[in-house]
Amino acid sequence: VRCESGLNPRAVSSTGKYRGLLQADGSFWRSYGGLAYAPSADQASVEGQMAVMWNGYQARGWSPWPECGRK
Repeated sequence: VRCESGLNPRAVSSTGKYRGLLQADGSFWRSYGGLAYAPSADQASVEGQMAVMWNGYQARGWSPWPECGRK
């Protein structure tokens, strides 16, 4: 989380594509249950963001986070 967003749950990338603690894009957010929490990761609670990210991690491992996942 520190690597992706600097621990900021409201973080938005400079392009606006990646959002929240783990910088989820819209497709990832929707695919792993994010819409149950909010329209985008940066609008969801920390708990909601972590639940969605856990779902994604269980399905795909570290692949959604290629740079930070290596660390």
